Amino acid sequence: MGIRPISKTILFCTTLLALAADAFAGDFYLTGNLAISTGTGDSGGSTQFFQNTGSDSDSAPAYGGALGFGFKLTEAIPRSWEAPLPGWGVRFEFEGMTGREYDLRTNGDSNDSYFSEVTAWTFMPNLWIDVPLHQPIAWIFGRIPVLEPLKLYGGAGLGLSSTDLKTTDNVSSGKNQEFLFGWQAGTGLAYELTQRVTLMAGYRYVDLGQPEVTLRQLGSEVPFGNFTMDLAAHEFNFGVRVDFFSI
Repeated sequence: MGIRPISKTILFCTTLLALAADAFAGDFYLTGNLAISTGTGDSGGSTQFFQNTGSDSDSAPAYGGALGFGFKLTEAIPRSWEAPLPGWGVRFEFEGMTGREYDLRTNGDSNDSYFSEVTAWTFMPNLWIDVPLHQPIAWIFGRIPVLEPLKLYGGAGLGLSSTDLKTTDNVSSGKNQEFLFGWQAGTGLAYELTQRVTLMAGYRYVDLGQPEVTLRQLGSEVPFGNFTMDLAAHEFNFGVRVDFFSI
């Protein structure tokens, strides 16, 4: 009674391991990123005297890195299946980015504007698709060896956005740090310098969430209203990816 189920379980697990070994091959990698981040903020909320409205933008450097695993679609299923999949690359990674510091000025009442200091960082799982460009380039222009390592990538991620917002209009002020839902999407070009080192450059749109602070009169704890900031960033990102372990 005990031996037969155990033997079946061992056979089943052995079969799965054999399929996985036959199917899956890829590389673990590390990426270092540096970006020019242009943050935009649309203010909202209100006081007992006026509505808080307006929009402003500011640029700052952003930097961070990612740890991920990449593989080709053709390696995602057992070779014995012979499925006609394209030779695209798939990458899944965990990425952290920080350094985003923006100074934003938006409308308050007719006399004073709100001056806001925003600091934000993100931690997101991302999924990227790498599409080789050598075939379309060769079809249009003929074979150009120096462009054969060129790839187009695109993808998205969602995860955690941490924002630290401080604001004042010289009558009231408020500050708050929040953990919010964030997401991003982007595209760009990647160039393989060697089998293990790849350069990347691209654009990303990053939604940093909508932090909110309670406004209080300066020098007192008297509530004055609330202030919100819908935050996003347009980023031009440059990165270096290094494959450090293959399976």
